[in-house]
Amino acid sequence: RGCSVSMPFKEKVIPFLDRLDPLAKKIGAVNCLFRGKDGSLCGTNTDGEASILSYESEFGSIKGKSVLILGTGGVAKAVSVFFSSGKNLTIVGRLGHGKSFSKSIQRDWIDWVNVDKVLGSVDIVVNCTSIGFLGSENLSPLTEAQLQKIPKNVNIFDVIYQPLETKLI
Repeated sequence: RGCSVSMPFKEKVIPFLDRLDPLAKKIGAVNCLFRGKDGSLCGTNTDGEASILSYESEFGSIKGKSVLILGTGGVAKAVSVFFSSGKNLTIVGRLGHGKSFSKSIQRDWIDWVNVDKVLGSVDIVVNCTSIGFLGSENLSPLTEAQLQKIPKNVNIFDVIYQPLETKLI
């Protein structure tokens, strides 16, 4: 009746679906497939909602906060949509990846080589890359030197669920 979709298929599966819910269409990625009552193959996305609920249950509201999203894949898109209610949101990508999506949701985008320039001026950093996930547990998307640029009061949130505590955290 349904299944979950993981990287790297969250965006790639869309052309094979009969229907996307409006939110998944806006995000451009799905993480949940199900059969409609008419037998059609449908896609939705729960990544962003789950992330914001998890974040706010631990740290409180993001209202008035400046958010930095690391990554540009399907999870990053979903999280960006839900975290965009903060004061401002910047997506960090490489080689232009995610730039058009950032524009579509009217948020800022910067190239990864410039991330150091904004680390000292954000309230929340959200890792939406796969760096630190199974097979790369000893890696972090930010270097020790970059982490030193982040003020102590900044919340660092990692959407990676395995391992529970990533090297970034």
